[in-house]
Amino acid sequence: MTTPESVCSHLEEFFLQVAACCEEEGIDAFVERELTATQARTLLVISSRPQHTQISDLARAIGISVAAAGRAVDQLVGMGLVGRSECEKDRRVRVVTLTDEGRELVGSQLKAKRAALREIVGGLSDPTRSLLDRALRAAIAERQPNTPG
Repeated sequence: MTTPESVCSHLEEFFLQVAACCEEEGIDAFVERELTATQARTLLVISSRPQHTQISDLARAIGISVAAAGRAVDQLVGMGLVGRSECEKDRRVRVVTLTDEGRELVGSQLKAKRAALREIVGGLSDPTRSLLDRALRAAIAERQPNTPG
């Protein structure tokens, strides 16, 4: 019998291998721009949000103070990677978005990660790749919210 603990252990080991490979490949775009870890994380959080992001939301998502998030945003604005403006609903609130240059930088980082994933999956045998594909599709389908029928 396969236990949840066994699956979690194997999944964690596989994810750690994937993460290590993807980080090595994906971090180059940020290193070339000499971004700090906080700046890189700030860019990634902003890019993952569909709309303008408040600095206080960034701070919470990254796990840093609002002041530290504000400094990171200031630095990214200075680099031309992030734009900052007033919130339309509350002029006291500042919101941030990626500039075109910021989107390109994050895009190149994600492209490198996707290439690393393709390399990992491409290195698997056809039967293992097929099994992994079926297992992931099933897991994703089971995790989807139920829709009323």
